[in-house]
Amino acid sequence: MGELLRFLHSWARWGLVIVAVVLVVWLLLGWLQQRPYPKRLNTLMAAFSGLVDLNWLIGIIFLLGIFGMSPIRYHWEHAFMMTLALIIGHVPMAWRKKDIPASRRYRNNLLVVVAVLAAVFIGISVLAQPVQWRFYVPL
Repeated sequence: MGELLRFLHSWARWGLVIVAVVLVVWLLLGWLQQRPYPKRLNTLMAAFSGLVDLNWLIGIIFLLGIFGMSPIRYHWEHAFMMTLALIIGHVPMAWRKKDIPASRRYRNNLLVVVAVLAAVFIGISVLAQPVQWRFYVPL
């Protein structure tokens, strides 16, 4: 079970990064070119938040289930930063139905995605060197 959780947690992170890169490009282009804000971008933002949620949930289950309230400091620092990323990732849901100009909506969502990526980067960088940026493949 631990190997499966480690695998899912590792690979869900890369799915999150891929969606984030697509979002950054789309949001930046939309903002700079002053495009109208499409409804499907709300769907992509919701998928982004969902991936943050999924990775956080897998990580918490892994942390509490496998390590059993591990006393290792960097595990808790990682969990704190990922919880912060989770909270930031849900901010766009608060203004999803509000009437906000498209340029501001693009900018705000772009800032959220960049802030989540920064929190994820910091959270991963506090981990031990062997587990930071690898693709986990169970043997």
